[in-house]
Amino acid sequence: MILVGYFKEQTPGFNDNYDSIYDVVDGFDGSNELKNKIIKYLQSGVLVSVCPTIVRDIIDDAKIIGELSTLTDGVYQWPSDYVYYIERYNLHVSKALIAHMQKNNWKVDQGFDPESLFDED
Repeated sequence: MILVGYFKEQTPGFNDNYDSIYDVVDGFDGSNELKNKIIKYLQSGVLVSVCPTIVRDIIDDAKIIGELSTLTDGVYQWPSDYVYYIERYNLHVSKALIAHMQKNNWKVDQGFDPESLFDED
């Protein structure tokens, strides 16, 4: 599974191997149409887990984003707040992820079984 949308500021000391969100703010270099396709794709991910906690914006702590969940398309995995940060802060989205979404015709396979992530085979 390829992880995207995780940043070291989310849980200091735990995610130190992740990039800083401040390194990707205002890094989106595409049209609004492309950004909207990316957002729609990520929002339609298959739910893997839900964390019963309220998530705050790590750039502006006064803003509450909502509850946190983890989504996937079977290849990539991302936290639900990744969409918020792309929308609000124009985060850079990797060319590899964009190419993957295009290859899937901008549709997440809803038949993917997230329990297969936990198979021990």
